[in-house]
Amino acid sequence: MLIDERLVIEAMCAMWAAGDLNGLVRGHTRDVVFSVFGTASSNSFLKHGHGRELMRQRLGKLLSEFEVVRFEPTQIVRDDAAWLRCGVRYHYVHRATGMDIDGTMRQNCRMRGGRIERLEIVHDMARMSAFFDMVRRMKAEA
Repeated sequence: MLIDERLVIEAMCAMWAAGDLNGLVRGHTRDVVFSVFGTASSNSFLKHGHGRELMRQRLGKLLSEFEVVRFEPTQIVRDDAAWLRCGVRYHYVHRATGMDIDGTMRQNCRMRGGRIERLEIVHDMARMSAFFDMVRRMKAEA
């Protein structure tokens, strides 16, 4: 693995943790392909899609509702198929209700020209979906 690829991934995690959506999106190619995997992935903010602008819109919606308290890479390794596999610890707080969730996920990235061209997020989507549903119910009851 080239050291600059690791630094790009670490920088993307730091930008997301800081809420720097513009910086995060600039670290991806214009034609980036992104996917979220797991049960109930349809409840994801990011979902599946193509292009930086769609990524910006979807992640912007997430940031408008949630504060990113922590988003730390735990290990970044390159596999034989040129994928960078990154473990991440995260902690989000819902702005309106104060409810929070933390956990771990994996991000799989492929790079082109120093930017991420493919992003796959793998986490316990059933757990995340249950959290999103609970937040929506609490917000509706308020």
